[in-house]
Amino acid sequence: MEGSGVDWRFKRSIKGIGKKEFAVIAKNIEGSEGLSKNGNILTRKRPIVIPNVAEVSVSPEKPYTDQTFAIQVKTTGPADEVFVEIEGKKHVMEGAGTEWKYLTQLASIGTSTYKVVAKNSEGKPGLSKSGSILTRKRPLPIPDVAEISVNPKKPYTEETFAIRVKTTSPADEVYVELKGKKHLMKGEGNEWEYLTRLASIGPTKFRVIAKNKDGKQGLTKDGLVSIAKRIAEAIDVVRADVVPKKGYPGQEYMFEATTATPAKSVSLIIEDKPYNMTGSGTRWSLKKKVEDLGTISYAMVAKNEDGIEGGSRIGTLLIKARSVRVVEVKASPETGYAGDSFSITVKTDNPASAVSLELDGVTYKMKGAGREWVFKRKIQEVGKKKFTIIAKNLEGVEGLAKSSDILTKKRLLTIPDVASVDVKVVSPGKGYTGDSYLVKADTSEPADEVYVEIEGKKFAMKGAGTKWEYTAKIDKLGANKYTVAALNREGKQGLAKSGNILTKKRPLAIPDVASVDVSVVSPGEGYVGDSYLIKVSTAEPAESVTVDIEGKKFSMEGAGTEWKYLTQLNKLGVSKYTVVAVNKEGRQGLTKQGEIKTAMRPTALINVAKAEVTPAKGYAGKEFTFTASTDSPAKGVSLVIGKDRYEMTGSGTEWTLKKKMEKAGDLVFYMVAKNEDDVEGGSKTSELTVAELKKRYSRNKDGTVTDAITGEVKKRFIDNGDGTVTDLYSNLMWLKSPKQVALKYEDAVEYCENLKTKGYEEWRLPTVQEWRAIMDKTQKNPSLPPGHPFVNIPTQTGYWSKTRHKFGPLYVWQVTLWYGKAGHLSKNKYGNVWPVRYAELQK
Repeated sequence: MEGSGVDWRFKRSIKGIGKKEFAVIAKNIEGSEGLSKNGNILTRKRPIVIPNVAEVSVSPEKPYTDQTFAIQVKTTGPADEVFVEIEGKKHVMEGAGTEWKYLTQLASIGTSTYKVVAKNSEGKPGLSKSGSILTRKRPLPIPDVAEISVNPKKPYTEETFAIRVKTTSPADEVYVELKGKKHLMKGEGNEWEYLTRLASIGPTKFRVIAKNKDGKQGLTKDGLVSIAKRIAEAIDVVRADVVPKKGYPGQEYMFEATTATPAKSVSLIIEDKPYNMTGSGTRWSLKKKVEDLGTISYAMVAKNEDGIEGGSRIGTLLIKARSVRVVEVKASPETGYAGDSFSITVKTDNPASAVSLELDGVTYKMKGAGREWVFKRKIQEVGKKKFTIIAKNLEGVEGLAKSSDILTKKRLLTIPDVASVDVKVVSPGKGYTGDSYLVKADTSEPADEVYVEIEGKKFAMKGAGTKWEYTAKIDKLGANKYTVAALNREGKQGLAKSGNILTKKRPLAIPDVASVDVSVVSPGEGYVGDSYLIKVSTAEPAESVTVDIEGKKFSMEGAGTEWKYLTQLNKLGVSKYTVVAVNKEGRQGLTKQGEIKTAMRPTALINVAKAEVTPAKGYAGKEFTFTASTDSPAKGVSLVIGKDRYEMTGSGTEWTLKKKMEKAGDLVFYMVAKNEDDVEGGSKTSELTVAELKKRYSRNKDGTVTDAITGEVKKRFIDNGDGTVTDLYSNLMWLKSPKQVALKYEDAVEYCENLKTKGYEEWRLPTVQEWRAIMDKTQKNPSLPPGHPFVNIPTQTGYWSKTRHKFGPLYVWQVTLWYGKAGHLSKNKYGNVWPVRYAELQK
């Protein structure tokens, strides 16, 4: 036997039926036997459970005819045989124990009755169950129109084309609705076709509809067929001619064309330019002047009703240039003075490509075109000048020359007098020293040279004939004397004219302040104490520029129109300024005002130099210590985990925070510090691993438990002092004493559900696993862990659990606390009730 001390036990399975005698003999430590003790065991034949049919289900509930369905059965106890009777016919079901199944089909439509009977191994039947099965006619699939195609894709008018259709399932009838009429399509199953023709040109919509044998219509589909006009045959030009075949430029020619078949139009093409011919049918013509020279190529092409060109015909026309002769020569003037300009005009009988004039052995090209040409030239010599004119036709062939002459005489020179002088200041000048003046002079006769003398200095004037002018800059203040004189070609001077140009002293310009630019000097950023550079531009050169800042004047550095001033601003906020510029006479121009804004210099940022957590790994619910060190004393430090922010405690550069971490996982956190202005500096990031603790407490042999988080050894059971006991190991709350009266199962469940004690609700029966967790098989009567605080525990009757037993819905697991064993018990029997609920443990 197994055991020690005074407690021993022996386990054995006894298969025989009847009384079995046994004797127990014990030996002491020296091996000496003591008095034996006899006993007997009476074994009986185990009664066989009669299985009742507990549940019957049909899947699917409403099968179609010829569809396989399953009848599934559950019995209250293990069955040896189960059969189902359907409409008077028995069928053996397949299965074992308490679960059985039968697969079958029904061909008839409507309700069929069934009956299910289960028998044990002795052939004794239990309670049966009856029911009915509703079989339905299987509905035909509804065909949707899936695909539509047209072949050919773009048929011509009156050309037969096919509309082809595919359906999602076999159809009994398919028709196409075209131009308001329905047409039955040919085909079967999923593929259908309809042949037709259309006379109208352009797109035509149609719709296809499919039905099954039940006449149910599926989803329709719309289609589109585009009918094209049939292309007409091209028309060729079979003859192309021109009369005459040779001629001169500008002459009218008759072009004629003949086509193979009647054409819609015919075009004459010369030098890539088309010209519409007149006519109809196969005869077409066009009269046209041709100006070009040489061999002219032409083509004639015809178009059909669709505007498509056919084969063309080409030909050539030879055009020669007409001869050219000079028919008229005129010189203007016919007689003139040496040095004058002469114009010679020429006319030819036909258009010329070029006309040349030969004078004094030199050939000159005349200007002009066609029949009119001209030549202009000054002739300096005195006497008769003979010239010859030669013209060339369009092909460059010279015609007969024609000669003529010009007579020149010596001109008597006149002495030019200065008739008038006009002096005006040039805009935008106003008569001040340094302004420019325009001197204009008119002479009585054409002059060869005119000059103006201003304050003893001569200047040649620009001009010709009797009109002359000169622009002079006058820098002298007051009266400036001038004299204008004119000379002819022989250098003889006429009467001169004199006068004065009066100038005024130029007033000094008043300098306005045009722009002011204020910028902070690097590395400043606009804080109190930073330096600022003030740059000023004036509209005119200034003698001096000052800036007034908050009532204090400062002289700026610079010259002309550019000035600057460097200053340091120690005032917080807005500092107003005014800039003033003056000229040499002390006259002040327009000022400019503005303001400079300064901000308080921010406190230096404080950075987190070190961020740590202790421990770096731990369990959920455990307290962790976070520490931070900053590079300089901080006003505050925050710990940020995800979206949550926590303020740490401490001062100076050392800060800490203790926090329980309830959520498991790898957590990333960072710490950030603030300076006295509450501005955050650089943060420091770190990681923390929090593991989920599935079982916080572990059992010890002495009946205590160990906390996995703290490592602390505690009593397993906590007597709450209110009639309840908390089991730390299972996290359950038990009544300190079970109910002293045994109940049936359903009454036991109801008792727990209605139980309210010391404000605790939601009581229930324990599961068999919870029973096994609290029982200690090394203990007996009761088999509970040593040191437990429970009292008044009956052990002669088993205790209910809420766990269903494998024998079926009428059986549940029960336990006996005499030895700590689990077994099964019918719900109709009596058992002890020990309510339990989930405890709310502090973490």
